[in-house]
Amino acid sequence: MRLIYYIFVLFILFAGEAVAQNKNTARKLFQQGKYDEAKPMFQKLLKRYPQNAEYNYWYAVCCYETNDSVDILPMLEYAASRKISNAYRYLGDYHASLLGYPQAISYYGDFVDMTPDETLREEYRKRLSNISRLNRMVMNCEKICFLDSFV
Repeated sequence: MRLIYYIFVLFILFAGEAVAQNKNTARKLFQQGKYDEAKPMFQKLLKRYPQNAEYNYWYAVCCYETNDSVDILPMLEYAASRKISNAYRYLGDYHASLLGYPQAISYYGDFVDMTPDETLREEYRKRLSNISRLNRMVMNCEKICFLDSFV
């Protein structure tokens, strides 16, 4: 009986080591910008640990960068609720691409407030300014409908 217990403990230790090694490999690929290669690894980790905010963020960014049709909005919102600052950046990018300027302004503002990198903060301040101008322009335009008829 003790032998079975020891074998079970060793199995758990080796399985945990394999998950940690897979996570480190996927994270290195993510940092190198190899999102295609990292995406299946993060997908497996996310299926195993769906409540992990980092896995949600990493997998959503891989899907966003590879133009995958997976619905990334819930994953990014979950990561943002757990205060992963870069999730706000991708939420802003996502909403800006869908012309949801008010949401993008909100998320970009949160990202600018939370990020420690000064160069990235300046870049997104400029982007926030541009999106704010676009939002004002869209809000000040009226929709025009052309009716054309043949007699």
